[in-house]
Amino acid sequence: MNKLTDQSAFTKAAKGLLDQMVPSRTISDSCMYRTFKDGESLCCGIGFLVSDELASLMDKEDDSSVGSVMDLNEVHEVLGHLDIKLLGDIQAVHDEYATEEWEERLKNVAETHKLIWEL
Repeated sequence: MNKLTDQSAFTKAAKGLLDQMVPSRTISDSCMYRTFKDGESLCCGIGFLVSDELASLMDKEDDSSVGSVMDLNEVHEVLGHLDIKLLGDIQAVHDEYATEEWEERLKNVAETHKLIWEL
């Protein structure tokens, strides 16, 4: 399997979030890499970059921020070559902003990291 580049990871996560337009949260409003609601899989930005199994492993961590879960070997194998600041910024868009702000915030992330807005 080809490893994602920062550009392809950003585009995949941004497209996923903007197509979904629903945050991946628990009933108690905690952000999750992957949740299931009414039989539908919902992801945070980083959740679009990993398998169901890996998302589940990441969600079980006490501190599930992308910087912290990167310490897990399985996560590092998949995401460790990517810019951790970029991943954190993608995660922040999902976790900290209302869905109607996502597109503008993601455009800011692209600009900050000198990526191309390909959506």
